[in-house]
Amino acid sequence: MTISIIIPTRNREVFLGKCLQRLVGQVGKKDEVLVVDNGSQDDTKEIILGFQDELPIKYFFEPRRGPSFARNLGAKKAKGDVLVFLDDDCLVSPTWFEEVKNLSQSTNCAVQGKTIHQFSQKNIFVDLFHFYYSLTRKIHKEKEEKDNYLRVIDYLLTGDVLVKKSFVEKIGYWFDEELFPFVGEQEDLSIRLQRAGIKIYGTSKMRVNHIKEKKGMLKNLISLIYKSFFYGRTEGILGVKYLPSKKIKRLFREEIKQIKEKEKKRKKHLFITELKSLLRDKKISYKLTFLILVAIRELFFFLGRVYSIINYKITTQLPVFNRTYLERVIS
Repeated sequence: MTISIIIPTRNREVFLGKCLQRLVGQVGKKDEVLVVDNGSQDDTKEIILGFQDELPIKYFFEPRRGPSFARNLGAKKAKGDVLVFLDDDCLVSPTWFEEVKNLSQSTNCAVQGKTIHQFSQKNIFVDLFHFYYSLTRKIHKEKEEKDNYLRVIDYLLTGDVLVKKSFVEKIGYWFDEELFPFVGEQEDLSIRLQRAGIKIYGTSKMRVNHIKEKKGMLKNLISLIYKSFFYGRTEGILGVKYLPSKKIKRLFREEIKQIKEKEKKRKKHLFITELKSLLRDKKISYKLTFLILVAIRELFFFLGRVYSIINYKITTQLPVFNRTYLERVIS
């Protein structure tokens, strides 16, 4: 099987150079690396073309901003039987591509690689990230991998994902450009893959280091607000987009209600337990600051969720061109 590695990028020449350098010596001539420039204004193109003698690399330009547009263009141009979506700030391990080849031959499912988040600094925002990251894994009941080569999971992080090109015949399209051009595209793809009967597996063999950009405290706060709002927006839209049919809701009203209530209690219990565990033995000043940041995150997550539900219900009643225009104006 031939493999196409698709990397979306925008104004990240330094990160991209390091990402591509890790692929040198791993990717064979029969395979390809497609880098999609998503409207960069730095030396991204020169960086990409500079690897032409070391990698089977191809350059494409996508003017519409958003990783969904870039990844979809890469998937459209790809010639390989297997597509690997890799982010420009992810550094692959020395055996990464060898594992990609092995998995391409042995599995017919979507595979999520192991992502190790690497921070260049240590502060309370990093602790907040790890708190929610750990919480998410426990909510999804993800188990630590021991001796198993693969483990079943129910979500994707598209910075290190392997899929078969033929999957698109079952799911219709890769990434939702209209509803999730920036955030939420991976959650939406995960749902559509599973609904099409395609399992999602995770493995630590296909490992990457995700390099987190160093930020000041103000930039961290702005990023927290922005991401919280859009994560809430994602959950709201997914909840509306994949609502059960009226017939299903009518037949299983009580069962659905019980499942929702049970899941809500489980999430609340996990949240409180994890928060208490993290703040135990911390100084009062740290506890107060952390709780304020958690409150900010939860507030903007809630606002994003409410906004998305209202906006989705309004705009889906309009023609496509009006919906796109309204989405652009509001955001």
